[in-house]
Amino acid sequence: MWEWTNLKQRDEGVELSHRTWVEYDCTRGRTKVLSISAHWESMAAGKRLLPDAREGLWKEVPPGTAYETSFKMVCAK
Repeated sequence: MWEWTNLKQRDEGVELSHRTWVEYDCTRGRTKVLSISAHWESMAAGKRLLPDAREGLWKEVPPGTAYETSFKMVCAK
């Protein structure tokens, strides 16, 4: 699923938002970032500051994070 992260203030890299393509494995409780990009404006608008980075490694869903919130929503039965 696509996820957008809007920051309240500009991060060190001057971005104000991130757009991330994430895959969730509901059975094993893990997540994988397929693509991520940083943007100058909110909602992944404006100048793209970084080209799409691709990670692709499965990781356990970290507790207390936005990934956990999304995981619970996506994997709810």
